[in-house]
Amino acid sequence: MHRLPVTDPPTPSSRRMPPLPRVVPARAPPPDPGADTTVHHRVVDTLRWVVLLSVLLPVLAFVGIAAWQLRVQSEATYARLERAVRVAAEHAAKVFETNEMLLRRVVDALGADDDARIVQRERVLHERLRAMSADLPQVQSIWVQDATGRPLLTNRYLPAPRALDVSDREFFVWHRDHPGRGLFISDALVGRVTGDLFSDLSLRRDRPDGSFAGLVSVGVYSRYFSDFHAGLAEYVPGATFSLVRDDGRWISRHPGPVPLGAGEAADPVMREAMRQRVAAGRLSHASSGDGAQRLVAYRKVDGYPVYAAAGLGRADMLADWRAGVALLAAIMAPLTLGSVMLAWVALRRAEQGLAAVERLQSESAQRLRVEAALRQSQKLEALGRLTGGVAHDFNNLLTVVNNNAHLLRRLGGVHGRSAGAMPQLDAIDRAVRTGTQLTRQLLAFSRRQVVHPELISLQERLPDMQVLVRPLLPPGIALDIEVAPDTAGIEVDRAEFELAILNLVGNARDAMPEGGMLRLRARNADPSDGPGQVRVDVSDTGQGIAPELLDRVFEPFFSTKPRGQGTGLGLSQVRELCRAAGGTARLSSTPGAGTTVSMLFPAIAAGRSAPAREAATPPPTLTLRVLMVEDNAEVASATQALLEAMGCTVRRVADADAAHGELVDESVAFDVVLSDIAMPGASDGIALGTWVRRHHPEIGVVLMTGYAERLGRANEQGLVVLLKPCEPTALAQALWDAHRAVVVGAGAAGLPGTGDLAG
Repeated sequence: MHRLPVTDPPTPSSRRMPPLPRVVPARAPPPDPGADTTVHHRVVDTLRWVVLLSVLLPVLAFVGIAAWQLRVQSEATYARLERAVRVAAEHAAKVFETNEMLLRRVVDALGADDDARIVQRERVLHERLRAMSADLPQVQSIWVQDATGRPLLTNRYLPAPRALDVSDREFFVWHRDHPGRGLFISDALVGRVTGDLFSDLSLRRDRPDGSFAGLVSVGVYSRYFSDFHAGLAEYVPGATFSLVRDDGRWISRHPGPVPLGAGEAADPVMREAMRQRVAAGRLSHASSGDGAQRLVAYRKVDGYPVYAAAGLGRADMLADWRAGVALLAAIMAPLTLGSVMLAWVALRRAEQGLAAVERLQSESAQRLRVEAALRQSQKLEALGRLTGGVAHDFNNLLTVVNNNAHLLRRLGGVHGRSAGAMPQLDAIDRAVRTGTQLTRQLLAFSRRQVVHPELISLQERLPDMQVLVRPLLPPGIALDIEVAPDTAGIEVDRAEFELAILNLVGNARDAMPEGGMLRLRARNADPSDGPGQVRVDVSDTGQGIAPELLDRVFEPFFSTKPRGQGTGLGLSQVRELCRAAGGTARLSSTPGAGTTVSMLFPAIAAGRSAPAREAATPPPTLTLRVLMVEDNAEVASATQALLEAMGCTVRRVADADAAHGELVDESVAFDVVLSDIAMPGASDGIALGTWVRRHHPEIGVVLMTGYAERLGRANEQGLVVLLKPCEPTALAQALWDAHRAVVVGAGAAGLPGTGDLAG
């Protein structure tokens, strides 16, 4: 901060005086009265200038500061409105996107049914529509109309009110006259049956010949938007919010009722911007309602012909400005009596104003960082869902490849070729193992992988992670991994542990833009770290972290990286991993000398192992009768061929309903049910397995899945689950164990067995 120097006003004593005449003792001249008059005039003139400047300078300063504060206040008001309208636009986009997806789900549910078929299925479809909209508070109603505008189906009434006619509604006419134009969003409407105020989103339905068959529409409560905008108004007091179509018609408004049927919801400048599809802007205009001047910020809702707008009365903005100016005037007015006091108070006022601006800028920057981190988290969540689905499909593909490769190997052995003479099949096996590991990592990233703590030997695991860590580092960063030979084991989820290491490696890499050394160390912790602990350190020689930030590094969303280069979630994941394992995480750093993150885990004794389980090796030929439930035809075909090659008799069905029918039919007996978890229909594999154990305790149950999201629920039910792709030996062992378990259980209960334990 630059400080203005405080100067005293000139005084007669501080002026440079002319040299005194030389004193001549003999003949001294008489005193000149004109000289004294001249000096007095100069002093008076100087004092006048001081008085004038003491008045003029405060006035000029007051006017300048008032004008500057007006600009600052205006810019700050626009900035607040723009932040609020950005949030309103993102909220509207998510609401429209959700309802558009709902529309398409309804269209998919209708399929190719004609009107008569829809009416015939009305009760079933009505319940389905109600289920679709049950968790969507913004949905006012869902309607399916025929080509005449009469309702065929709705989630609000059963049966639908056939006498209702919407053929005069704008959205109906638009769809009827504009084939192939996609989604239509109406302005605010009043429901003719419900009386609700809503905006309608609709899609056209076409017959197979392309002619107009009607439409599907979803109503969105206008109050859903206005309630959300009321929450935003708490952060921008006095602001008004609205949603308008790009043709200027109202969708919602807060505060106040929506002017139904009005087509002048926006200023002409804003309407022109909307016609030109301008993404965002600001303007000042006179309100069409009360004529008051308003500051307005508007933004287009991404992907939809709708704009969000927020406005604040200029009088409200000027009221705050006037309060500040009045305070400034009250302070400066008495200071006109003296220039020294005036300068001192003005300086103090400037310092206070600058401090207030800095606080405002700091708070605004913090809010923007939090908003960016939340958006990034939402993106990661969406990416995680996509990744989990891809991993599920990829696991099915790997299952087909793995099973067929095993069958080819068996056929090769049958035709006289040894397994060692099949390098191509060895390459396929390696690729399957690599793909399996990849899907495990994808599921861990997407948080669809169930946490399975397991005993990990750091002497084996940490060096093996070099293949994951090295590709993340540029050539200028050296990598050193060292594990003490006597390091005890730790019990953590393998995927979560790998993710924590990769997060720390990414942070270390970003801290060394000019290169450096990255060290991974593992050893038994010192007694000062706590008894019975294992310590894993990730150290770098980078820029380090300022001491005042060390207490905040583990906070969610806090990051020392530049904006846009970090989410602030990496160290939070590391800390939660350590806490879940019963340990802790620490960080030490020296600016300019590097950072070390230490993960402390409880040490696991070398002799500790999982509880022993009685196991029996399956016979070379399984003579089991297997009911296989699998909806993927290729996976089912490959698995069936594999089981039959093992000696099993296999009957395959596509879903749980078909499996129920097979099990109810007493003419066919089964030893084991092998079912996928995810399948079409009302029941999944977990429900089927639970039903079989309750109604057919003599039949073993083994589940398979390529998507581990439901694995936890299956484990809670005590069901055996194999992850796709599964090794044939593991599959055979699981089938044999399941069959043997029910036979042994039946024998212990004094019941007749279901088969020979010898196979």
